Parts: sequence; C-alpha cells; structure tokens
Amino acid sequence: GSPPYIYTPSPVVIVPKTGSGTVKPFAVHTVPNTASSIPPVPILSESELKQIEEMFPNAEKEVIKTVFEANRGNKESTINSLLQMVE
Repeated sequence: GSPPYIYTPSPVVIVPKTGSGTVKPFAVHTVPNTASSIPPVPILSESELKQIEEMFPNAEKEVIKTVFEANRGNKESTINSLLQMVE
C-alpha cells in the first residue's frame, strides 16, 4: 500500500560560493559577476563615505552605507535621502 504519511521536502537554500573564503568589500573590480540576474551591490568608496560623513556628522556609517545601497549607488540620491531623514 501507500505510505501513511505525505512526504513534503524541506525548502533548499542555495548559498552561492565566491571563489575565495575571504570577502574584500572594496575589491569589486576583480570579482566577475557570475550571477547576471542579481545586480551587484554598490560599494561606497572611503572618500565618498568621508564626504557624506562630513555633511552628516550625526549619521552613522552603517546608515550611510545602507542608504547608499538602497539608492543603487547614486550619491546624489543618497544625500537627498539622508537630508530627508535628518529633518
């Protein structure tokens, strides 16, 4: 006969492996974008981060980075978003 239970497979999470074990946040140009469907996360350079930090001394680094990524790396949009948050 048939088994008394219904088999439902658990969801499988596939974690993409990058070539090396270490992640270098600023070495973006050396990593080929293998997953073309996923846009690369924009990286805020140290000089840009310093500029924005000087404009917004009360904003935390992580907040600036998050807003920058949310704005797809658009510096002007990042500054505008931060202006709205600070008001």
